[in-house]
Amino acid sequence: MTNYDASIKWRGDKEIAHDLKKVIESNYSQFMNASIEKIGDDAELTIIASAETISDLRLKIDEFLVCLINFETSIINNDTDQHER
Repeated sequence: MTNYDASIKWRGDKEIAHDLKKVIESNYSQFMNASIEKIGDDAELTIIASAETISDLRLKIDEFLVCLINFETSIINNDTDQHER
């Protein structure tokens, strides 16, 4: 059967990239691989998702994007909490 792949690239802070990679490895490892490349002071996180159908691939990417939004929100909330102290 044909396998479909999609890639997502994220670039930013090295610590955040490593945290995102941990999330992927612990929650999505059955259908996603992640790697980090250092680029200057930043890191580029490359995520490859795989599925047997395009519709399944889309569902997996959508699920991950929701996770990414939640992750980003938690970082913003943590930054706001630290600045208020």
